[in-house]
Amino acid sequence: MGTSDTNKEKKQFFSVEANKAIIGGAIAILLSPISIVIAYYLGQRLDAPKLEITNVEQIFDYKKQEKLFLPDSISNPIKSNQQVILLLEQEALEDVATYDSLDNVDAKDMVVGLGNVKGKLLFSRKALETNLERVRAWDGKSEIQLTAVDLANYLGNRSLEDLVTTNRNQAINILSNFINTINDRVREIDTYIQYIKPYSQTKMDSIRTGSVVFKVGILNSGNTDAVAFPKCQVNFNSNVLNYESAPNKDNYALIKAHTFQMVYYRLSTAENKNSTLDEWKAIVSNHNAQSFSLTIPTSYKELEHNSELKSK
Repeated sequence: MGTSDTNKEKKQFFSVEANKAIIGGAIAILLSPISIVIAYYLGQRLDAPKLEITNVEQIFDYKKQEKLFLPDSISNPIKSNQQVILLLEQEALEDVATYDSLDNVDAKDMVVGLGNVKGKLLFSRKALETNLERVRAWDGKSEIQLTAVDLANYLGNRSLEDLVTTNRNQAINILSNFINTINDRVREIDTYIQYIKPYSQTKMDSIRTGSVVFKVGILNSGNTDAVAFPKCQVNFNSNVLNYESAPNKDNYALIKAHTFQMVYYRLSTAENKNSTLDEWKAIVSNHNAQSFSLTIPTSYKELEHNSELKSK
């Protein structure tokens, strides 16, 4: 074997290595798009929101109790007491516009209203008693510090401090009379409350209306914001029930990265079959312990939570 054989072997060696390099380069070129795609999706995965339902609170609606109206033997004495009536009108009880007639006033509302009026009277009395003590102890020379009270009906445009400095005895009489008037009103109110309370102590009705709102806690532990869509579904007994966000049915709930958000869903009466609605409302109204699953679509993925209706 001479020089020619050696050259031949070198050519074969380089030829093989060249082929390997070409093949290796071609494979790298072919794989590079896949690598880019894989890297992209891995990145997306790492940056994606991580959503989970942490808790679902069930908020039931209950039938309102029938109003308990006061008999004439109780309401007439209050009607005739114009001072108490005026105080109640100032208090402006919810759902009650005027006290000219107490025929439509609920006993529970009346107890609450009288209690509120009494509380304000006691607060005013404390301020008046404090002022009375300071006026009596005043040396007649130094500046007197008095607590602000509304005595416009007694003083007109004058201030209490001005009256004290010019006529301390008159100021003492006005304060004492006002305190006595408040004591009279408080005693009257206590008497009325004592008479009304037996009519207001009926227990609230615990009958459910069939409506239940879901208060859903959603945690986003990811690095990207996500959105919970305004419609979700409740699955029970092979039925599908549509729920919608509350209070706005078109509300998209934003769950920012690394935050927790409460989302409310209420029953959609417009997008459900009557038979399914009736079955669900009957289950809720009867306090049945019904198992169900809640499915909430989001911008990331569907979230699902299995639970059971509270029976009590």
